[in-house]
Amino acid sequence: IVREYIETIEPEPEPEPEPEPIKPPKNYLRTGFQSHISAFAGLDYFDAYMFGIDISYGYMVVPSYLYAGVGFGLGVNMYEYRDGYYNDNHDYVEKYYDETDIHLPLFGHLRYNMLNKKTTPFVDLKIGYAVGSDLMVLEPGLGFTYDNLSYKVSFCLVGDWSPGMLIEFGFTF
Repeated sequence: IVREYIETIEPEPEPEPEPEPIKPPKNYLRTGFQSHISAFAGLDYFDAYMFGIDISYGYMVVPSYLYAGVGFGLGVNMYEYRDGYYNDNHDYVEKYYDETDIHLPLFGHLRYNMLNKKTTPFVDLKIGYAVGSDLMVLEPGLGFTYDNLSYKVSFCLVGDWSPGMLIEFGFTF
């Protein structure tokens, strides 16, 4: 009887492993709050060297496509130029100027991603005011992101609306 009982007991089946949760591809659906930090360098029409750092914090208003935020930064403009004039003796007097402006830009930041992909081109706009130099700032740009890295070329108008070009490298988190 015992032998028959042991033979009729079936072993318990092993539990099936739980399936791993399906994760969406990284960065294909960007939502929620985001921060952008970027470093830039450029040159304006009057040969001023420009460089600095910008940080913005905002929200993906339309998931994966439209970002709106506010930001601040630290910018440095270095001017080197010569100017001249004729004095009362009709002699030409040349002056050399070497100036550095440091300013704190405060700006609104809009970015529109054109594709819902890991690598996407985007258009970007920063508009605001530069504290320390009392200048308005307007910076439209075109770029692309790869994963969390961004690369941008922008046209900038600062203060007296002297045009310049910037190259910017950034990171989103």
